[in-house]
Amino acid sequence: MKPVTKRLVRRGPSSSVIETLSHLERGRIVFLYGRPLEEDHYDPRGLESVNSALAGLTERARERFELRLLDAGPLTIFDGLDAAAQDTIVETVAGEVGGCFADSPMRAGTHA
Repeated sequence: MKPVTKRLVRRGPSSSVIETLSHLERGRIVFLYGRPLEEDHYDPRGLESVNSALAGLTERARERFELRLLDAGPLTIFDGLDAAAQDTIVETVAGEVGGCFADSPMRAGTHA
């Protein structure tokens, strides 16, 4: 039987997360974490893996990556947070998503 502590070891980002960074040539990626960081699966050592993957990309692609730390959170228990914290998180995410469509003809009101 393996000791429990083996299962509780923090790990870095999964390979699928690192592979996702290759899509930065086509769009933005924002990693969003709440506070306290240690309760939101944020691990600075994992960020080293992300930074290594980013280093192999073009400058334009690297500029499309953002790591944002919110004062609200942790995001892992969103449904248990108070209304003000939930509003802060939703506004942040909605702003990011809305920004993806800022230049869209449909958003500009020019759709048929």
